[in-house]
Amino acid sequence: MSQRISNSRYDKRNSNVELLRIFAMFLIVLNHFHWSVDAIVADSGAFERFSLLNTVGLLSNFGGVGDDLFFMISAWYMCGESVSIKRNLRRSWLLERQLLFYSIGLFFVETLMELWCNGIYSTRGIVKSGIFSLFPFLSGRWWYPTSYIIFLFIHPWLNEGLRSLGEIRHRNLLIISIALWGFIPYIQLNMGYSVMLFLYLYVITAYIRWYLLESMTPKMENIMLFYGLLLGIVSNCILQLFKPDSIVQAGWMNNPRCIPSLMVALGLVLKCCRKEVMHSRVINVCASATLAAFLLIGFGSNLLEEYVFPVLHVGGLSRLLIEFCLAVLFFVLALAVDMARQAVFAITIDRNKAKLFDCGWNCSMRIYHVLADWFMKNRNLSAISE
Repeated sequence: MSQRISNSRYDKRNSNVELLRIFAMFLIVLNHFHWSVDAIVADSGAFERFSLLNTVGLLSNFGGVGDDLFFMISAWYMCGESVSIKRNLRRSWLLERQLLFYSIGLFFVETLMELWCNGIYSTRGIVKSGIFSLFPFLSGRWWYPTSYIIFLFIHPWLNEGLRSLGEIRHRNLLIISIALWGFIPYIQLNMGYSVMLFLYLYVITAYIRWYLLESMTPKMENIMLFYGLLLGIVSNCILQLFKPDSIVQAGWMNNPRCIPSLMVALGLVLKCCRKEVMHSRVINVCASATLAAFLLIGFGSNLLEEYVFPVLHVGGLSRLLIEFCLAVLFFVLALAVDMARQAVFAITIDRNKAKLFDCGWNCSMRIYHVLADWFMKNRNLSAISE
């Protein structure tokens, strides 16, 4: 029994990095949390109003750092491992099963709540929602996993292409990319929240991992963190002065492609990856459940807005602290839900998960080779006939 536990995949992960993954998802939760801004700033004076709005804005706008951290942690390891389309397809398969669990579960829960609360029944709408719930990747209900799966499909060729560029041309690509997308937060230039963002972040992460890692010092990491936070926080405070009635949205810090978010995220990733490796099963198990918080935050925020916020008759700092605690509570519950899902999967569909995937992979390879042989044969016959 002890041998099985010691060999668990949870015991092999670097807990420094996994703790950073938990922190990243908590920042994302704060970003997507539906803060009741009007109630927080109600009956407050000018200075108190500015302080509360700026605090909520900062809590929300660190979501860009969270997005960068969550992807860069995965990208950091993908840069250092041998590239394999089979490994990436297996990751996609495991992620798709998790998406299916939540999309189907949310479909049933949301449908029942709609019928119970409003008595609205639309066969067409229910059928449409049910079909979408069966294809969470194709329907794009959650941008992050959809874009990540697309990235996994093209990653082997992207990695090979970046390797073939060499250090100088890779550096030039990095400079051009940051010049185009790193400085202006309100102009998307067709990147947005899509696989393009992950390609952009991978170019940056791969260059640092392959060519700069040995020359980076703790002092340089501290400089990145300091100036990234300074630029993000100061810019947020300045912009908030011009928005006395609402929080700042999509500022520098809340754009994962912009310099402040990149500097903070890279500084934290470098610090955690270069720190002495630590192993904690508790941290690693919690980190494995973090994606559930992103998948459930929309549903959870709607529940809070409809059933909890209306009964909170306080404002100001007290209201802000209560809502922050509710965000923490939601995050903890989301982790617990996914741990329960993992336990159910462990005694059901995960009992032979390697065998199931290998069987599907082998069948796909046989079909591929048959089609490839048929194509080449017909191509040769066509060339002979000509």
